[in-house]
Amino acid sequence: MIYLIMSGPTKVKIGYTSNINIRIKSLQTANPVKLEVLLVLEGERKTELEWHYYYKDYRIENTEWFRVKGKLRESIRAFKTKTTNIKVVDLKTFIKAGMQYTILQKAKRNKKLAKYLKDKKLTNERLRPFNKPNG
Repeated sequence: MIYLIMSGPTKVKIGYTSNINIRIKSLQTANPVKLEVLLVLEGERKTELEWHYYYKDYRIENTEWFRVKGKLRESIRAFKTKTTNIKVVDLKTFIKAGMQYTILQKAKRNKKLAKYLKDKKLTNERLRPFNKPNG
């Protein structure tokens, strides 16, 4: 299983385990901050490495912990606030959720972008079906 565990608002651990409950207990013992399980997905070690590679710019040196910044922050916000209706099943849909969240947040602050999205009928409700995984 691939998991994302938050340690406060600034760090997230992206890891792999065969038993999430044992892993959480182990991590919590060494962490003074209450950990929050954000996401648990099916996956292998190879999948974990894909996540690590994609978010490498935010990695805390020589660890599996990442700074909650940039693209990673936007995807986490989208997931936590349920701003999007994307069912996160893998890295690709997690990234899409973040991208959609970013566009919708920018539209709130940018009248031109909001008008463009409205003219193209690309409202939040309209964006959602195109981002759902097949099946």
